[in-house]
Amino acid sequence: MKKWQNNKWLSFTAVFVGGIIVALLVAILISFCNQVRYWVLLRGQSTVKVLVLGDSIWDKVRDDTGIADRIEKNFSDKVEITNLTVQGSSASWNMADTEGDNHVTCLPAMVDYLTGARTVELPDYYVAASLIQDVDIKTYDYVILAYGLNDYYAGAKLANPNDYYDVTTFEGAMCYGISTLKQANPNLKFGIISPTYSQGYSNGKVVHEGTYHSYGGGVVSEYVVACEEVAKSFYAFYVNTVDGMKMNIHNGPMYLEDATHLTKLGRRRYADLVSRAFLEDIVKNTR
Repeated sequence: MKKWQNNKWLSFTAVFVGGIIVALLVAILISFCNQVRYWVLLRGQSTVKVLVLGDSIWDKVRDDTGIADRIEKNFSDKVEITNLTVQGSSASWNMADTEGDNHVTCLPAMVDYLTGARTVELPDYYVAASLIQDVDIKTYDYVILAYGLNDYYAGAKLANPNDYYDVTTFEGAMCYGISTLKQANPNLKFGIISPTYSQGYSNGKVVHEGTYHSYGGGVVSEYVVACEEVAKSFYAFYVNTVDGMKMNIHNGPMYLEDATHLTKLGRRRYADLVSRAFLEDIVKNTR
C-alpha cells in the first residue's frame, strides 16, 4: 500500500511540474510570437514618442519589470516612453489644494505646466520631477492618461452635466487635459487606460471590492465607463483593464501585492493589454 501511495504521489508531482513547464513554454512562445508580430507590423515605422500621465500603477515600479519598460520591450526600439506619472495623483483637481500650491500633481496642473500656463514644483522624490522640465509637448506623438483609483478613493464626482470641462470631476479633468494638450500640439493622439480592480483591506483581510464598494463618487466600474466615454469623444484608444485582466477576489493575490498595486505578473498582463491596443492604434493611424 505504501509503495502504491508513493508512486501515486510521484505521478501527481510529475504531472504538476510538467504542467508548470508546459505553461512556461507556452508563455515564452506567445511572447516570442508577439514580438515577431510587432516587428512585422511596425517594420519601417519611425520611433513613436509617448508621454504618460498617471498615478502609482505606472510610477511605483520603474525598473525593467515596470509597465513602461515592459511596453518599450514589446515594441523593441519603436516606442520611446517618458513616464511622468506621480504616485498618489488623480485626474480630478482636489479642491482641498489651494490655487497657490505649486506641488499639485493632478492632471490639470501637470497639463498647465506642460503648456506653459502654470509652474509646478514637484518634490525631488518624484522621478517625474527630473523629467518634466525637459518635456516639449510639441515633440510627442501620443499622450496616455492612466488615472482613476485615486479619484475613486477620494470619491471624486464623475462628471458635471453643466460643464464638460469641470476639472474637479473625473471626466471633466480628462476632457480638459486632452483638449488643452491638443491645442498645444494638434498632431497629438491619445490613449486612455481605465483604473484597475482594487480591494479594501482591514487587519489583513479583504473587506470589500471596488466592484461594489463606493467611497462617495461611484464604484470602480463607473470610473471605467467614464474613461471609455472620454476616449470615444476624443477618438483615443482605450483599454479596459478591469475586464481585460479579469482580476477578482479569488485570484487577487496573483495580481495585487496590496489593495491596489500590481505584482510583477500583474504589471506584465497590464502592459501587454496596453501594448496590444496601442499597436492597433499605431497601425490604424499609419495606413
